Order: sequence, then structure tokens, then C-alpha cells
Amino acid sequence: MLIPLLSSMILILGALPQQAQAPAASVPLEQSFRVAGTAVDGINGQPLAHAQVFLFLQLVRDFQLTTVTAEDGHFSFEGLVPGKYTLSARRKGYLPRAYKQHGQFSTAIIVGADLNTGHLRFALLPEAAISGRVLDEMNEPVRNAQVLLFLQGLSLGTRGTRQENSMSTDDRGQFRFAHLAAGTYFVAVSARPWYAQPVTHQRMTTGDSSGTITEVLITSRSIPFPHCT
Repeated sequence: MLIPLLSSMILILGALPQQAQAPAASVPLEQSFRVAGTAVDGINGQPLAHAQVFLFLQLVRDFQLTTVTAEDGHFSFEGLVPGKYTLSARRKGYLPRAYKQHGQFSTAIIVGADLNTGHLRFALLPEAAISGRVLDEMNEPVRNAQVLLFLQGLSLGTRGTRQENSMSTDDRGQFRFAHLAAGTYFVAVSARPWYAQPVTHQRMTTGDSSGTITEVLITSRSIPFPHCT
């Protein structure tokens, strides 16, 4: 009697339905983001190829990514973590600048969920230059003339005129200020021609075989110089 009873118990246990195993909880992967766009000429809107673009993660030291724009001006940084980034670019013939820079201020790039940072338009402005020549009233070049460059515009919210740069003329009286942004500039010159240098005094003493000593005082006197052009 024991053997048939044991068989019945095995059949009953085997007929019980198996419980479905609960699926393992999925662990969400950390999202990655991108910053992408096109570098263009800020005057005519044409795409700029071969521009260097830099991306910095603010408040994180030693984090810098660099890329070069393609022939259509496109650039892209992939696999970024959420955060606040600084975007800048430079190219030969253009002023290096940050994204949407205005004076000393620029726009940061906020990277994160539901933020569109893949279609940026980065405008670079062509650089300008001011050059000239300083001449005296005889149309002779004035070398070592002090040339001052002033810029008129807004600075920290205040409109005014401030000194932007300075330099000296070369042996041909020439000067050149390069890498300038578009704006209103003034040039001032302070100079003396070669014949109007400061007064100098020189005392010379000579002696001969007879014991005669001769003392000579040489004085150069400056000549007034009314203006330069």
C-alpha cells in the first residue's frame, strides 16, 4: 500500500503550475549628450571650414575637447555628461571668440535632458587692421613716433572712448594695428622728427704735446615741431 500512495503524491506535485519568474529590474544607463552646430562668417553667413572649436566643462579642471570644422562648417562633440559648457572657436583671418560673445560676456551651453544643443550657429567675425605712416612737414618719415589707438563704444555697460593699444613707428615711419574687431577707432600720434630731439650737452677735453689743454662744450638744441600727419 505504501508504493501506490507515494506515486500519487509525485503525480500531484508534478501537476502544480510553475510560477513565472519576475524579470530582473533594468538599470537605466547614464545618458550622454552632444553639442553640435555650424561655424559661419558673421558678415555673409557662409560656412567656415577648418575652424578650431573648443569645448570646456565649467567648474571642472583639465577638461577640454577640441575639433575642427568640416568643409560645410559642421562640428560635433559626442558623449557629453550634463553640465554647463563654454564653447569657443578661432580661424585664420577671424577674431577668436566665445559663443555669442558681446564684449566681455558670452553665452554658456547648458547640456542635459530635453535641451536642444545639436543645432548651434556659431558666428565668427573677420578681423580688421588699421595701418598708416607718420610724416613730418617735409614729408619725411618719423621713426619711433608713439602711436595710440582708441576705441569708441560700450564697456561694462558704459559708452565712452578708451585706449585699446599703442606702438612705435618703424624706420620708415609706418605702424599697423592688427586683429581688430569692427568699430569706431581714433589714432593719436606723439612724435619728434630727427632734428628735434631733446637738448643734449657734451663736454670734450683734448691736449697736445705742448701741454695745452682745450675744452669744448657741444650743445644740441631742439627745434619746435608743430605737428605730424
